[in-house]
Amino acid sequence: MERYGSISYDQMKVSCASMESDELGIDGCFTRRTVCELAVETPPAKELGRVFGIENLNYHPVDCGAGSALKAWRVVGCEDSSHAQIEFECCRLQPHWSVVTSHTTDCILSSSSYPPSIVREYHPLHNYDLVARCPDNSYMQSFFHATDCPLVDDKVSGWYHLSTRMHYTCISDGDWSTTTPESRCVPYVQDSVAELRRYVCACPLHAQNLGGFSFGRYDCPDIGVFEMRSFRPSCVSSPRYIPRDCYWKETACTSGISGDLTALRLHSVGCFGYGVSMKSFFIIPCAADDSFQFHYQCCTHTDEPVSGYLLLDRIYYSNCGPDTSLRLLADLELKCPPREYLKVFQLEVCPGVPGTWRWRFHCLYEDFTNRFPTNMRTSPCLEDGPMAVLAAHGVVGCNGGFSLNGFLYARHDCAPNERSIKSLCTKGSSYLVPSSTVSKSTQCDGGMLGSPLALLDHTIQCGVDQALAEWQIGTCLTGATATNKDFRVDYKCHNVGTFTAPARTFSTRCAHLHQYAAFELVEHPVKCPDAMFLRSWKYDQCSVTLYRVVFECFPLN
Repeated sequence: MERYGSISYDQMKVSCASMESDELGIDGCFTRRTVCELAVETPPAKELGRVFGIENLNYHPVDCGAGSALKAWRVVGCEDSSHAQIEFECCRLQPHWSVVTSHTTDCILSSSSYPPSIVREYHPLHNYDLVARCPDNSYMQSFFHATDCPLVDDKVSGWYHLSTRMHYTCISDGDWSTTTPESRCVPYVQDSVAELRRYVCACPLHAQNLGGFSFGRYDCPDIGVFEMRSFRPSCVSSPRYIPRDCYWKETACTSGISGDLTALRLHSVGCFGYGVSMKSFFIIPCAADDSFQFHYQCCTHTDEPVSGYLLLDRIYYSNCGPDTSLRLLADLELKCPPREYLKVFQLEVCPGVPGTWRWRFHCLYEDFTNRFPTNMRTSPCLEDGPMAVLAAHGVVGCNGGFSLNGFLYARHDCAPNERSIKSLCTKGSSYLVPSSTVSKSTQCDGGMLGSPLALLDHTIQCGVDQALAEWQIGTCLTGATATNKDFRVDYKCHNVGTFTAPARTFSTRCAHLHQYAAFELVEHPVKCPDAMFLRSWKYDQCSVTLYRVVFECFPLN
């Protein structure tokens, strides 16, 4: 899919910027038209044998509107054959494409002059240098041809030269930037891993993490008989994710510091976990002779997944090189695509070509195609009462492979003296579709006519690789009387796969205990952040009279 990045006149050269499918919004593309205006033939046009459908673009502002980009436009006729209009196609972008900037070209003087009687009536497009161009990584959203420049009087003929310019807007997803900081030049002495101890590959600014690196001579001047080399990092910054909570890691020590670069293959330098990427790395010797290790810095980018998209990683490979000296690094550029962060890298043998080497590396990116659908279920409206009323609300949970993101006990659409429970449901991508469901129950206890204090002894807890699908208050066979049986919490957990991202624990505010169980839940909305599953929840005592709900969530990656 392509969108306009720039336009120019008279020859109507169009520059298109490629757009990935995951940048398009769910509503697709649409067509608009400007108003119909009289199609004017100017005297210069007649003299040149040209008839333009539209000579005056002032009457035809092309505007795709908020959140959309221009795909194509053309002049078309109207029902009245003497009139014409502009038809243009726009495509809606994902919600994060929301940064709009306004631009204006310089005023360009027309090569022709016109008498005062027509200069304000006709505005021919004879400006070959009138170019509207959006910045890199942005798309044109609107444009408007204007004659709001000053007229230039031709002193000889008494006619006027007309100046015109273009007003236009561009839409982007923020101020992504990639820079290459200056790196230290170091003498190139020997072809061994030990040589790499002299170099540090790092992004110095707080808001940047590595997007890749390369090794070579670059602008390094030779000193005497020594050639100079440097690591050149590619540093990336995003408008949404600022590196935070940075920490250092190291690989295990291995032998081979005095050998060639094949010793690097034993080191997987990786920042694992949700939303984590690499900021810097260097090599140091270990205590044992001829051994070394990588020290590298990792930074998390966000506390929690953002609604509608995730931070995921994908694998890339450099080209293959046959050399095992430091010159190999100059041939193997390791660079993530634009707007992606370096997460993991390791040297490996090229498949099927013994004696050649390449980088295998992972890059962190924002995934907008992997949307997580949500839905809700609402229980019947019931008046407040003891635990038995909470049981009467039935199953709190989700259908069709969805798992709980949370639940809210509130009035919703009920009568003033009634409440219902709304189940908030979410669903992962294809590799998170539940493979099976496990049924579990807490112990029997309390009494169906009791207060919510009885819930303090019940923890609804799914396993490490499970998400809570549903829960409900169940009746046990034991109990003080036939009308006051003990209760338990029956619940189901979805098996959703293996996760490396850690779970996070949340809690509601501490609140006083109400007389009955149901009203107690009004004070405690259980809601995981968007794009996270609910794994467990329980009542917890803050003090003698104050209680809260503690619950655990984990991301959908």
